[in-house]
Amino acid sequence: MVLFLFGCKDNKLEKELTKTLEYAKINGNTMGTTYNITYQFLENINLKSEVDSILIEFNKSLSTYDSTSTISKFNLSKGDFCFDSKNDKYLLASLTRALEISKETNGYFDPTVNPLVNYWGFGYKPRDKNLKPSKSDIDSLLKNVGYKKIGLLTKNDTCCIIRESPYVQLDLSASAKGHGVDVVASHLFQLGIENYMVEIGGEIVVKGNNPEGKPWVIGINKPTRGSALDEVQIPLMLKNQAMATSGNYRNYYDSGEISYAHIINPITGYSSPSDILSATIVADDCLTADAYATACMVLGLEKSIKLINSNPKLHAIFIYSNTEKTNFKYYYSAGLINAIDTSFNK
Repeated sequence: MVLFLFGCKDNKLEKELTKTLEYAKINGNTMGTTYNITYQFLENINLKSEVDSILIEFNKSLSTYDSTSTISKFNLSKGDFCFDSKNDKYLLASLTRALEISKETNGYFDPTVNPLVNYWGFGYKPRDKNLKPSKSDIDSLLKNVGYKKIGLLTKNDTCCIIRESPYVQLDLSASAKGHGVDVVASHLFQLGIENYMVEIGGEIVVKGNNPEGKPWVIGINKPTRGSALDEVQIPLMLKNQAMATSGNYRNYYDSGEISYAHIINPITGYSSPSDILSATIVADDCLTADAYATACMVLGLEKSIKLINSNPKLHAIFIYSNTEKTNFKYYYSAGLINAIDTSFNK
């Protein structure tokens, strides 16, 4: 999910303010997408080099597209898998939180969904887009999907992932970008940077103020196919928060008259349409926001509202269409109603 980021509405004014307040910007590529960071400048720090190194190490832990990553080594093994947490600082924390969220969402977010993701053609294995899905295939794959089929054992620096079946596999893509944002943001904080915005593929953490000395304003993209990245539907003011948005209008493919979206229901095994066009979650950390945004797309509007309202640390904006599918409708949880930037003109 890609969001349009903006802090100042006038490019010339933005440059002047950035120079005055000593803000800097860096960007690059990671996780099959891009990252963008705006931060209050500190001298004698090559932040881009440090961020790139962190993200390379992060991918070596969690990327299913890298056959040498720790998570890929687990998937390629046929039994329980142990690794040294001194050599991998991310997988244990990422999987632990993913399993917690799986329980909190009753399995609608599930890190063992990898076989289904690949089956539907949204993973690292190619799929013939004209091949019709088979119920028997999906039923067979579902036998090895379920967060309760995974367990963790740790002793000193050794972590072991225990699985119920040799065919249980992991895919943390639905929360990895959010976790990566958290890792980079934590690094900036440890360097003493007090004002920053970190974004990876649309998942965001902000701290302090933007170059105008105001809360960061993040635009939620218009949730329609073909919409430009600068087509902002809702501008949201954030401060010291994390935000993630999920939707089915970017990553999808058409097979005949049927469209398949990248968000897979781990309960049914199907790529099912949702009555939510986009789900935006604001939380204390981006891993949580990222995972819950995915879960809400699977759950649908009514169940998602109940889920968000049951957790006071979560806030949400859901964009959906009216019955006739002619206009957008919106749900705002109480914590975000006053966060909309009403001064912004679409």
